[in-house]
Amino acid sequence: LYASNAKVALVGGMMVWFFGTVGLAIRPLILGHLFLALELLVLHLARARDRRWLWALPPLFAVWVNCHGSYALGLSVLGVVTACSWVEWKAGLIECRRWDSRTRKLLAATLALSGAALLANPVGARLAAYPLDVLLNQPENLANVTEWAALDFQQPRGVGLLAAVGAIGLLVIARPAPLRLDELILLTMGTGMAVRHTRMVFVFGILAAPIVCRLLADAGARYLHGRESRAANALLIA
Repeated sequence: LYASNAKVALVGGMMVWFFGTVGLAIRPLILGHLFLALELLVLHLARARDRRWLWALPPLFAVWVNCHGSYALGLSVLGVVTACSWVEWKAGLIECRRWDSRTRKLLAATLALSGAALLANPVGARLAAYPLDVLLNQPENLANVTEWAALDFQQPRGVGLLAAVGAIGLLVIARPAPLRLDELILLTMGTGMAVRHTRMVFVFGILAAPIVCRLLADAGARYLHGRESRAANALLIA
């Protein structure tokens, strides 16, 4: 959807997989990362196709809060996109396009409803505030659990993060498509979290891959859907 090119989409998918190997296990965080990807999908569909897709976000957050604490990250992403939707600005290779009035207002309402949806859980406000409790009141957890340690840049995923950020910078310079302000903010957030906590490289991959796909959308030969072989595709997927 970001690239309209299956070959470019494969690059993005493999990028998410590479960074996701830090946490690919039967754990609640897999659900949290799936919901983050769904949130990005809904926001893209609302931006590119129909604003009514935004109504899917409050129910998503109502489920998310009952599955994993990364709903706080999802709400932050929604807040960034909402704030940037009101801004019209361009500076060099960075731009921000104001969304149309009705979509902006619906986006703001969706943000408020999604925040309220966090209370749809058996514990109430205490669960909605749990991510803050982890950060502020659980220093032993953050200090002694390996996956919360800082990213090691001598390991493959550390090198990969530097390569991905560098590649995005080069693509912005080399390609005609500028970097959007909301993308820059989310990329900075993802990079900062990944550098501080190894487990967050999974989140970095989810946030960075769509940006790479959009910047590479017109790279290489145009994808010809008529030449697809569904049997061969099914065999390779299997």
